[in-house]
Amino acid sequence: MTAVRRRHAASAALLLAVGALAACTTPPAAEPPTADAAAPPAAPETPLARAERLQDVDPAAAVAALRPLAQQGDPQAQVLLGRALQAGSGVARDELAALRLFEDAARAGHAEAQVEAGLARLSGRGVAADPRSAAAWFEMAAAQNHPQGLHHLALATLDGIGVRRDPGKALALLERAAGRGLAAAQTALGRAYAEGQGVPRDLAWAARWYGEAARQGEPEAQFRLGVAHISGAGVPPDPAAALTWLTLARDRGHAEAGPILATYRERAAPQARAAAAAVVARWRPAAAVPDGDDGPTILYVQQRLQALGIDPGGIDGLAGRKTRAAVRRFQEDHGLPADGLVDDATLAALRAARGA
Repeated sequence: MTAVRRRHAASAALLLAVGALAACTTPPAAEPPTADAAAPPAAPETPLARAERLQDVDPAAAVAALRPLAQQGDPQAQVLLGRALQAGSGVARDELAALRLFEDAARAGHAEAQVEAGLARLSGRGVAADPRSAAAWFEMAAAQNHPQGLHHLALATLDGIGVRRDPGKALALLERAAGRGLAAAQTALGRAYAEGQGVPRDLAWAARWYGEAARQGEPEAQFRLGVAHISGAGVPPDPAAALTWLTLARDRGHAEAGPILATYRERAAPQARAAAAAVVARWRPAAAVPDGDDGPTILYVQQRLQALGIDPGGIDGLAGRKTRAAVRRFQEDHGLPADGLVDDATLAALRAARGA
């Protein structure tokens, strides 16, 4: 059970955007505001907003503000107070009271609360572990398309914990959670494709999902993407990219990244080391949800187009003019709207197309 708990606790990145800067234009000067155009007064802070603001600066005051709201049945207040009780933040730790709050809010249909209740039931926080009840809460959250609910239900379904084991259903749930931007699900999905867990092995598709999670700062995905760039497993061999992702993973506490980074860095060219250091220095997490133009998706598309004999103009993760033209050609050949944009239908057709 320890390994399963670790997998469920590992929830919750990022092939960085590299390329030419967009041309800047200067907006016309705004007319000076008049007295009649004065901004309306700010809306007064709600009690719940005040409690949320206090959580980091004065946990005890936040708890005091949350209690009456939770007693009145506010589900978000119940979740926040439950988390405080579970962590002992601003109040004595009481995991049973936390679970009761989570389940009160969960019964009201609050998806976050359903996930929290499921996690508490799964790990036995406040009560004896009950995987079946945990899975039931995850199913309710997943029915609302909550990413964490989808992810945890996928892991339970993959291992048969509290529900019937069904790898196919688990993969479909992971796909949904990954598509909604959950880095942990993207990493798990990448690993499934990299290792052929219930699906045909597809290193390029695995690298795409590692890239999406790595862009968000997920250390395991950064580590796996860095290793992939060393050997060219699903991505082009790229010493600078390998050093970049391994460094980021190490800096975020990934235990395996440091030793591999140290060994690989010794034999990397000075130019690769310098390029990686520059990227790491300015790296910031990117948006969560794939939009078709993100670096990992474009890199995958370019590799697929090249394998199909269509020149994308480079394998660099940048949606340049030649890549757009190659996408349009593929779309025309497959009866898709030929706009050069990478949507779900284009991705599905690229994955299904046969090529070298």
